[in-house]
Amino acid sequence: MLSDLLTREDCAKCRICCEFGDEDMWEVPVVSDELATKLEEKFPDMEFSIYDSNRIMGVVPESEPGLYLCRGLDREKGCILGELKPFDCRIWPFRIMEFGEKKVLTVSPVCPVVIKKPLDKICETAKRLAPVILLEAETHPMMIKKYIPGYPIVYTY
Repeated sequence: MLSDLLTREDCAKCRICCEFGDEDMWEVPVVSDELATKLEEKFPDMEFSIYDSNRIMGVVPESEPGLYLCRGLDREKGCILGELKPFDCRIWPFRIMEFGEKKVLTVSPVCPVVIKKPLDKICETAKRLAPVILLEAETHPMMIKKYIPGYPIVYTY
């Protein structure tokens, strides 16, 4: 979905999108009922948490206090979820957010690869993906986040 901005190798080296601090638990991927059922069938040990009234991927505490890893991350293999990866993960580093009365696509300022790309390329990719992301957000409105200052808006609906 994002191959014109990120390669699998880029993501495999980094994994910043699979690590969460206490202050950014809002970034942990939201999981729909349908996806939770599929994940539990394939991974019987899979656990989920509740955050802001939504089911999210479970996290595992790291050795550093206040740092957590996604349960879908295997330290040796990377993400083990494959085709069952939550939509939030598939569109990373984009996020759909509410900005006033509008829905906007933002880009995470912490993705070390994408943040170095030309802004016009990021916006072009956001525009291309916008219809798919908006459709998913309409189907699963819990994935729409409140706007976070510092997240550049790259597309407005």
